[in-house]
Amino acid sequence: AYFKRVTASITPAEMVNALHPWLQKLPTYHKGQTLTNFANEHDDHDLSRQFKNLQRATISPDAPWEKKQLIMALKQTRKNILRQNSKLIEPNSKGRLKPLNPK
Repeated sequence: AYFKRVTASITPAEMVNALHPWLQKLPTYHKGQTLTNFANEHDDHDLSRQFKNLQRATISPDAPWEKKQLIMALKQTRKNILRQNSKLIEPNSKGRLKPLNPK
């Protein structure tokens, strides 16, 4: 639902406002994290560039901004985060996840 709000955004300001709640739902989020910090922490140069363009566009309507490219970069970064986090989950010997509340 949060990502749908991001993709439904029309203006750069709407996009920025929709991105923050989405960012907070990611497993790598930490309090006070900015969009630029998020991209830098994931060493994602494309996403960093897209965020900079978005921020410029919020100030100047003439600034170049590509919504589609930003959304594609966000999807790729989210995919990478989820892939990295899934590697941290250790299945038991039967290939299943360990019980949440073992006795």
